[in-house]
Amino acid sequence: MNDKIANILLEFVQGKRGAEWLKERNGWNNDTYVCLWEGIICNAEGHVTEINLVNTGLTATIPESLTKLVHLKHLFLSENKIYGTIPPSLGNALPELISIDFYENMLRGPVPKMSNPNLELVNFSHNRLSARLPDDFGDGLSRLRVLNIGHNVIGGTIPESLGAMIGLKALNLASNAFHGTIPESLGALIKLQILFLSENKLVGGIPSSLTRDFLSLREIFLHDNFLSGSLPVSLADLPNLKVLSINDNKLSGTIPVELCLKKLNEVFRVFSATGRNDDASMNSEDNCDSVACPVGYRSDDGVFSCTRCSNGLVNPYLGANKCYDRDHGAILKKLYDATDGRNWAHMGDATITGIETWDDDSVPPCKKYGVKCNSAGDIIEIRLSKMNLSGTIPEELGFLRHVKVLDLSDNSLYGNFPSELRFLPLNALNISGNLLSGPVPPEVCRNVGVNGNGENGDLNCDVIACAVGTYSRTGNAVGNRCIPCKDALYLGSKECVSHYRNNESSSSALPIYAGLLMATFLVLFSLILVKNL
Repeated sequence: MNDKIANILLEFVQGKRGAEWLKERNGWNNDTYVCLWEGIICNAEGHVTEINLVNTGLTATIPESLTKLVHLKHLFLSENKIYGTIPPSLGNALPELISIDFYENMLRGPVPKMSNPNLELVNFSHNRLSARLPDDFGDGLSRLRVLNIGHNVIGGTIPESLGAMIGLKALNLASNAFHGTIPESLGALIKLQILFLSENKLVGGIPSSLTRDFLSLREIFLHDNFLSGSLPVSLADLPNLKVLSINDNKLSGTIPVELCLKKLNEVFRVFSATGRNDDASMNSEDNCDSVACPVGYRSDDGVFSCTRCSNGLVNPYLGANKCYDRDHGAILKKLYDATDGRNWAHMGDATITGIETWDDDSVPPCKKYGVKCNSAGDIIEIRLSKMNLSGTIPEELGFLRHVKVLDLSDNSLYGNFPSELRFLPLNALNISGNLLSGPVPPEVCRNVGVNGNGENGDLNCDVIACAVGTYSRTGNAVGNRCIPCKDALYLGSKECVSHYRNNESSSSALPIYAGLLMATFLVLFSLILVKNL
């Protein structure tokens, strides 16, 4: 049996790098009893129960034959150069598996469905995993205590089934590409203490199910998303809440005084040596700016210390890191620059008259090609269909408060649909035929009158644009129906054909204190492991 087990483990030794790695391992040969090998632990019967090769410089793929080690309880391969995919069989063929940790490697591909009945720890963070989580990922994992798949490129929506992991104490989905809304089902995780959903593409509001007073939540990280609505006062009902990070979203309104009184985020607060408190800076005595800078203010991190927006600039959001220019010319310039304006051209007619007006700052906004103004000089229409626009739709467009028609269809625009467009009094909006991802922001869907939306008493996001995974000949449900299609990869698809293009938006800069936030998670994460929560 020793030779059989040894041969399985020796499958980690791959190529020249594997041979070099093997030279530095104690016992890794067929002449030594496998239970005496470095990093290998066995039970009294001689069955391998733990493989611990953490930070040993291992360069290899994960052998699928590991599934033959049916008594394996702990598999630790973190901080190496493990590449390839995670064998799906690891998720169901090891009935005694308790811990699986592949932190900080180079793994690619999807996260497999995990159905090991005794599983308590899954850590696949800091890899290159992609695709989307299986819809039933959370089913059958009632013993799981820690799920950490942060810092990958996993997309899709967060599965409702995660709410079935009733033993979960730490959940980290941060720094991925999740879109859609936060599932209400997460409120069923009554033992959950640490929740990381930051640095994704989540929209909608903060679910009321996460604010109930019997929950165990101590730390909630939601920063760097597209969450909107107001900050629920019921968050103050969470008895153990110490950290709440909500900056760099689209939240509006005020910070409830009840939250300010909880003195949240004190662990991150660093008072300046000068104790700055000039006319443009917030007085922080009420602790509200420890939660987020108020509307009309900003800071680099969206929290203390907060500075009022300068003249001519606005900010309608809590926890903002910038203020917005309302000048028409500046906003159009932003649109031009963000969409590769120098390469604009009408499809099939690269010499169309008027395009050059966008590259000339001396031309007034109302005289630029595709722009129409009213008699007061307010921009009321922007029509740039089939103009070879390539880039992202700047959120500043939402501050052109008189635009009734916006047509950016049939270009190569990518990234998210800006929720700021909800501020526009739109009658007609067309963003179909692009490469946009994610959903239509709920606030835009709720704007009655856009493309006739809501006129029959029914507000439907498909009237704005067909959702990802559906299509129609016009890219929306105006006079059509959005039809399911797995190859319709983009918002507002006009055909059921898979198009793979290389345009991708770059991620924005992280808050300065994001490292501190993640460090806190790792410390608490380690404590969970040590105490076997």
